[in-house]
Amino acid sequence: MSAETAFKNYPNIEIGYSKAFNHYNTYGVVSKYENDGLFTSLEYDFLNGFIFNADYSGDHYRNINKQSTTRFYSANASLFYQLSESPWGFEISGTNLFNTPYKQSNSATSFVTSDSKTFILPRIILFKIAYKL
Repeated sequence: MSAETAFKNYPNIEIGYSKAFNHYNTYGVVSKYENDGLFTSLEYDFLNGFIFNADYSGDHYRNINKQSTTRFYSANASLFYQLSESPWGFEISGTNLFNTPYKQSNSATSFVTSDSKTFILPRIILFKIAYKL
C-alpha cells in the first residue's frame, strides 16, 4: 500500500508500507516469518537546475520459530545540477548511507525452507561530472 504526490512546483513524495506473513510447512516442520516494510522517496526540482532525489526503506524481519528479529535500513540520496542551456552537469550521490551490511529473506520449496542473507555493498559517495555532446 502506498501513496504519492504529483506536484509540478513542489517536492513529490511517495510513502508506502507492506506487511508479509510467510508460513511454510515442509515435511511436518513449520517455519513462520513476518516482515514489516516501510519505504519513502522524495524528488524535488528546485531553483534553476537543481534536482534532489532521496529514498529510504526499512524492514523489520522476524523469524517466529527462532524468536529472532533483524532490522535493516537503506537510504540513498543525490543532488544534481545542470542549467538547461549548459552541456555540463554535476552530481553528488550517496548509496547505502546507513552502511547496512546485509538484507535477510526467506523462501521455501517442497523440499527445503531457507532463510538467507544478501550482502550489500558498503556506503559509497560519488561525485559525477557529465557533459552532453
